[in-house]
Amino acid sequence: MSASEAGRCPDSSDPVERLNIASTIGIGIGILLIVSGIVVPTDYSMNPQLPARQMESIEIFYHRLSFALEVCIVVGMALVTAGTVVQTAIVVRMYLKGELDPRPEAASLTEPFFSGTEMTALQGDSSCDPTRTYGTSHRQHSSLRTTGDLSAEEH
Repeated sequence: MSASEAGRCPDSSDPVERLNIASTIGIGIGILLIVSGIVVPTDYSMNPQLPARQMESIEIFYHRLSFALEVCIVVGMALVTAGTVVQTAIVVRMYLKGELDPRPEAASLTEPFFSGTEMTALQGDSSCDPTRTYGTSHRQHSSLRTTGDLSAEEH
């Protein structure tokens, strides 16, 4: 391994990785442009003691400044939008190629999320009672009881 290979990241030649980095930088620059366009003040106060030509030059300066800042905001929004679209396209491409698995490795569709002991611990002791009713009166469900060994109370 040469010195130039040791200092280089192995994934730096991947065009998708480069595109992802470029879009992230574009989003960051876009956010900075939007913030700078909003934060810079564009208001001026009229000073009647100044000559008309000087006041007119101040008005023209602030008009040009506000136009440039509005352009900064629009360009920033375009960069944020383009970067987000590129990143979304990268994620969709990775998902369609099977490189992105939405489920964790250990999760399986056949395994329950909770084991039986965890469920009883979560529900408490009364949840094991099959005669327990939820939000309805006891008389409505009395005909639904079975005659088997349901609880220790029947013995």
